[in-house]
Amino acid sequence: MTTSVRAAQIEVLATLEAIEECYQRGWSDGLPVIPPTVDRVTEMLAHVGLPPEHVLGDVPARRRVLTAERAAANAVMAGCLPAYFPVLLAALEALFEYDPNIVHEISAATNAPGFLLLVNGPSR
Repeated sequence: MTTSVRAAQIEVLATLEAIEECYQRGWSDGLPVIPPTVDRVTEMLAHVGLPPEHVLGDVPARRRVLTAERAAANAVMAGCLPAYFPVLLAALEALFEYDPNIVHEISAATNAPGFLLLVNGPSR
């Protein structure tokens, strides 16, 4: 496992610079990205009441852990609102329960895997 569970923080001066930094680091596939500022990530975590270092699951194939902070940062970058974050966490929980390596497998596949989550209830 990696020794650090907390995400690194990067200092930038302006929003546009932060967006460009996300692109340069390969944190986007070219789609628009929202910089995961400390305030935005903290708001996401506060909405679900999780500490940043809370481990959501291990990804053995990558020798990494997914923490609540990292999930929140990625959710922010994708435009997820705090109200929707519980749905994302439930999806991650289901994925890790099904197959801990699936998070890696669906992002590293060379074929075209189909992936479907159905959401029902007040969150939808």
